[in-house]
Amino acid sequence: MLKNNPKHHTNEMVQQFPIVRDLDSTRFFVLANLASIIGVPRLAGFKKMWAAIERNDYEVAANEILDSKWGRQSNGHALEWAILMKSGI
Repeated sequence: MLKNNPKHHTNEMVQQFPIVRDLDSTRFFVLANLASIIGVPRLAGFKKMWAAIERNDYEVAANEILDSKWGRQSNGHALEWAILMKSGI
């Protein structure tokens, strides 16, 4: 049951990527949802996205969401998350 708990994924993500604490609520929401959907280990594989987040380059981070395997298979969900990541609103 713990693996399907969104709060567990969020806590795990914050532990692995403390930078998420500094993000606005919209971008945090995007990453928390991605962590819940695909898991933190897969999310950790989005290395270019995390590097872009570190640089506050949210356009690149959004593009990396779209360019991921999950992004290409998400039936449009990735586009929604990418728009939120890019805009922060």
